[in-house]
Amino acid sequence: MKVFTWSLNVLCVSVLFAILFSVLFPSFAHAKAVCQMTLSGGDKIITSGDSKSEAHSAAAQICGDRSLDAFEAQNGRSASADEGEDLILSCVNKSCS
Repeated sequence: MKVFTWSLNVLCVSVLFAILFSVLFPSFAHAKAVCQMTLSGGDKIITSGDSKSEAHSAAAQICGDRSLDAFEAQNGRSASADEGEDLILSCVNKSCS
C-alpha cells in the first residue's frame, strides 16, 4: 500500500510540473519553425510553420507575390512568363535567417 501511495504522489507531482511548465513556457509546448527573409528593399517577411521548410515556403510565396506586384507597379504591365519565373525563383532561392 505504501508503494502505491508513493507512486500516486510521484504521478501527481509529475502532472502538476508538466502543467506548470506548459503555462510558464508556452513556446515549448507549441514550438514552430520561423523564417525571416529580407527583401531587396529592406522589407522583412517573417513566417512560421510546423517545419523550417513550411515556414520557408510561406515566406517565398509572400516574397513572390510582392515581387510580382512591385514589377507591375514599376513597369505598368504584368511580368512575362520568363520575368515572373525569374522573380519567383529569386524568392525561392533566398534563405531564412
